[in-house]
Amino acid sequence: METTNEHHGGSDDLVDPLSHLALLNRSERAPEYEAFLNFGPWWHAPVWALFVGSLSLATASLPGNADVVDTGPTGGVVVETFFDPVFTVITIITAVVLTVDGLRRREVKPRPTFLGLVLTALAGGIVLAAIVLWNLAILVVGYQEFLFVWAAVGWVLTTGFFLGLRSGLARVRNGQQVAAT
Repeated sequence: METTNEHHGGSDDLVDPLSHLALLNRSERAPEYEAFLNFGPWWHAPVWALFVGSLSLATASLPGNADVVDTGPTGGVVVETFFDPVFTVITIITAVVLTVDGLRRREVKPRPTFLGLVLTALAGGIVLAAIVLWNLAILVVGYQEFLFVWAAVGWVLTTGFFLGLRSGLARVRNGQQVAAT
């Protein structure tokens, strides 16, 4: 079922019509949907986990959080903020890395559509759920006790979650590509 490509100067390159059909089927899908199913390279999972963990730890150390706010010897409120700037900087750096890589990998700039809005909200909801789970763990364990060992365990678990999510999205994308051919 392969034919020779005669229109390119008579070269003997083989063209597979089924690959062209698969490309056509993929192009008919919405670019937003295609971008949603493409989680990115494997290293995005630990970076996303670092983003979620550092954002959770940065917000957990804000004033008003019952575990962090303590009364000092004079009866005034003392807030432990030693790690707050570190986690804020880590959050900003990971967000910049993910954004720059996402813009660099983008093949086509999609038009704003309702599907794109829904998929963006779904992705935001997944990240928000991970942040909520981190904040619940911080509240249960306590901010000071959570640092380092528990944060490392949380980062490993969150990385595993994002790697599993990446694997599941790849299976859906590959299953649809096989069904399209």
